[in-house]
Amino acid sequence: MKKITGIILFLLIFLCQVYAEVIDVPVVRVKLTSTELVYQSEFKAIIEGMEAKMKRPLSVEEKKVILDKLIEEKILVQAATSENITVTQSEIDAKIKQIKQLLELQEGRKYTDAEFKVRVLKQSSGTSWDEFLVQIKNSVLQEKYLVQKKGDKFSKVDKPTNTEINDYYKKNRRVFITPEMIKFKQIFILTKGVSSDVKKSYSQRADEIYKDLLQGGSFDNYSEVYVKGSDAKIGSIYIETWQIEEESLKVTYGEDFFDKIFKLDEGAVSNVLESNVGLHIIKIIKKFPFKTLTLDDKIPPQLVTTVREKIEAALKQQKEMAAYQAAYTELLDELKKKADIKIYEENLTW
Repeated sequence: MKKITGIILFLLIFLCQVYAEVIDVPVVRVKLTSTELVYQSEFKAIIEGMEAKMKRPLSVEEKKVILDKLIEEKILVQAATSENITVTQSEIDAKIKQIKQLLELQEGRKYTDAEFKVRVLKQSSGTSWDEFLVQIKNSVLQEKYLVQKKGDKFSKVDKPTNTEINDYYKKNRRVFITPEMIKFKQIFILTKGVSSDVKKSYSQRADEIYKDLLQGGSFDNYSEVYVKGSDAKIGSIYIETWQIEEESLKVTYGEDFFDKIFKLDEGAVSNVLESNVGLHIIKIIKKFPFKTLTLDDKIPPQLVTTVREKIEAALKQQKEMAAYQAAYTELLDELKKKADIKIYEENLTW
């Protein structure tokens, strides 16, 4: 009986494997140096992830665009591998660090390594961390191959000419303005969420600090936390008149909090101001008037880069990106002519 049961179990497993192989049909076959198949299940997972992000089904044409990107990746990886191009762990780590820094810049916050992993996997819709590492490795491999084969076409591009810079400025002059802006320091004591008695003691401490400042005390003397459970500190902040119209700031700080600050003169120190979140003593470091910037004006508030330098950098980046894309397209066209590519159109719908 046990022997019969074992045979039945084997047959069931075998039939399931055969059935799985039958239903998991290829959507494309790619061969440059070796034959690779992309199966419907793999492609379907990618499409479902994209559809989840876009919150709508993708058309057959859109699926073909994504499939074409997969084909390009496989061709490039095969070509790079055939020429013994390799990727080191340090190169993978550097690429991940670059992605992490870009994400932090875009979202205005720092990520721990654990938080970054969660963020990446959430954004990748079902991709595991190991699969993400493979994607990074392939990406670096493709970049290295492109640099080796076509690097001379995009490594050096001509600097933007004065005519190009002037034309860009004329067409976009309306964006090169600085709104009324102030740079200020503040000593801040958090009072939101504390009891009335605690808030009273904090107010007394803020008054003591303000009196000391009036008698010649320095803001720099108050860079530490002075009230337990509160935050009394110095900081440099920039804010524009346009920002104070934002509803979120009005809700957080109060309807007229920033209006009071903008009325202060350059160099002035405010008395103790109360907002919805705490107590503030403000010192105005610099005031910037509304101004349309010329090409040689430095851009507030940092006042390091001129409008001309900013435009030149932007135009140079545009040229570099255009040259890179042209080289990438040229290389792919060359490889596709050598490759055997078969798309199974009937398997692109399910």
